[in-house]
Amino acid sequence: MNNIEGNKKLLKIVIVLLLLAGFYTCFQAYGKAVSGEDGYKVMADFPMFYKAGKDAISRDIKQIYDVDFAAEIAALPDGNKRNKNFLPFLYPPQSLIFISSLGFFDYYTAFAIWFILPLILLAAVIRSAYVKQIFGGVISLPIVCAVYFSFVLTAFIAGQNGMIWAALIICVLAMRKDKPILAGILLSLFSIKPQLGVFIPLLLLFERNFKVLAIAALSFLIMSGLATAIWGVDIWSLYYQQAGIFLKIQKRAFEYIMVSSSPYMAFRMLPATYEYAAILQILLLLAVVAIFFKMLRFCKSEENILLLVSFSALLFSSYSYIYDDIILALPCLIILKKLLAAEYEDELSSYMRLAFILTSFIPVIAIKLHHQYIPYCFIAILFSFVVVTTYIYKNRLIEK
Repeated sequence: MNNIEGNKKLLKIVIVLLLLAGFYTCFQAYGKAVSGEDGYKVMADFPMFYKAGKDAISRDIKQIYDVDFAAEIAALPDGNKRNKNFLPFLYPPQSLIFISSLGFFDYYTAFAIWFILPLILLAAVIRSAYVKQIFGGVISLPIVCAVYFSFVLTAFIAGQNGMIWAALIICVLAMRKDKPILAGILLSLFSIKPQLGVFIPLLLLFERNFKVLAIAALSFLIMSGLATAIWGVDIWSLYYQQAGIFLKIQKRAFEYIMVSSSPYMAFRMLPATYEYAAILQILLLLAVVAIFFKMLRFCKSEENILLLVSFSALLFSSYSYIYDDIILALPCLIILKKLLAAEYEDELSSYMRLAFILTSFIPVIAIKLHHQYIPYCFIAILFSFVVVTTYIYKNRLIEK
């Protein structure tokens, strides 16, 4: 059996297991939600967005950023926060330009819009010429759907819409050379969730693509000015007060570790204080930035750039959760493409296979390890980052 046939056999096994694990996770989530086990709720984060949308329409900024409520949540013992009907709203004021639209609909219609529109956008992006060029026809649509299934399921369970950020990363990378104005506007949206798009500006700096950066900065200023015109200057001070309270929660709240994929939360599981975890996070992010710029010198293809941008972002961020890991689904498929295109076995092949398996199973295994304090997401992302950067360096002379 040659290497391609072996990898195809592995693929069939992994895809079947992914689908079974995804459906089992869905069944478990439904059972827990019905029984009310441990305050478990499906779509638990969405009430926060929906309430913010309603409050934004009424322009009640003290309800949008309810500092007293945030302080009350911060004082609760670990494990009790999920019993609340909603959590404090933590996104910056410019996000309200979009989130306020939810307030015009009833709850379930708003959730359908919140979840389905980003899913449609992601599906359209996956079928775009840019992604087809990356895959070159190696990966079929059913395989794409199977890998994305558990990532999308996690977003649904959490009441999040990570699909839109996964789509935006691909869009900005695809448009940055030929459509700089649109790329810049889309890049400015990452000001709402900057930890996921932080390496795109660094890539643009490396490429000296200052036009996209300038348009992104201008678009950000326009959004911020519009938010200020609608909700007033005071909304910014309330937001920063809220953010400060949330940082205090992050320093001690171990309940967030089970659904976090950030290095900081993984380091919190060590017998060390949050100060040491923060130091380790800073050292890691400095190393990741240095490796990122070094590897960009060797990147000869868009697929390698997408691998670097995606894995680097989640190692850089101290604040990310398993529903954010959907940005790794396409990189996971790129790793699979490289395996299926490899006609020979080398010393990296086994590590590439393991990276594909670890990454593709991130959502279902992370949920299954809930309350086990095992940083599976961080381990999988760090391992895959090392494998990917090693692959890029090794193939720096032949990759096209």
